[in-house]
Amino acid sequence: MELLYRGFDGLDLSLQGQISAAFLEELEAAKEHAQKSNAPTVLFWNDLKLEVNETGSRGGYAFTASTGH
Repeated sequence: MELLYRGFDGLDLSLQGQISAAFLEELEAAKEHAQKSNAPTVLFWNDLKLEVNETGSRGGYAFTASTGH
């Protein structure tokens, strides 16, 4: 195996798609809670655990979230 690159500390993934109105409401509520507490907020959606951050990101992203380590 040939090493092409090393030193990654994370991977950001951006997807275009459509989410349900219910999921959007939950994301908005989690983001608002994160803003008030100045810390990421955990959101459980179906079998997914997301840490929703206080802000979105450049480029028009309304939300940023992490699935953890």
